[in-house]
Amino acid sequence: MIYIITGNGKGKTTSALGLALRARSHGCKVCWCYFHKDVKRWSREDKMLEQIGVDVKHICKFHPAFPGTKTPPDYDMRIGLAEVKRILQNNYDLVILDEVLISIRDGFITENDLLAAIMNRNTTMTLVITGRSKKDNISALESIADISSHIVNIKHADKLCQIGIHY
Repeated sequence: MIYIITGNGKGKTTSALGLALRARSHGCKVCWCYFHKDVKRWSREDKMLEQIGVDVKHICKFHPAFPGTKTPPDYDMRIGLAEVKRILQNNYDLVILDEVLISIRDGFITENDLLAAIMNRNTTMTLVITGRSKKDNISALESIADISSHIVNIKHADKLCQIGIHY
């Protein structure tokens, strides 16, 4: 199966985390690939994923829009895409490409680049693709997805929660 979780609302990564937790509780082999998110600085869910036996890969920690970070001038997202292709050939039951749609939205890779990687994946795995996107730049991905969800903000606080975690 292929899941796409996109939109401007909060909950894309949280939804994928729930799928990873459920898969691990059933003994499935899970790989989580981060794109454009320095989780050690912002969210720290990678620590818990590793503790429950998820293979965590940091494909690209940088994005020009994130405070205090910038994409190194010599970083080529196609190097990251080559790593994703290797991961998708592996025998994982579940692979999550967290925030990879930002790579397409912001022109680091094309939709066709990601489609080519997906079409050559191990077909027994479930694939979850998350991130904000422009509606018209993932239409081919959505056409092959089994589940596509667009998360919409109804109401969202623009501050830290009470326990100090960035959302």
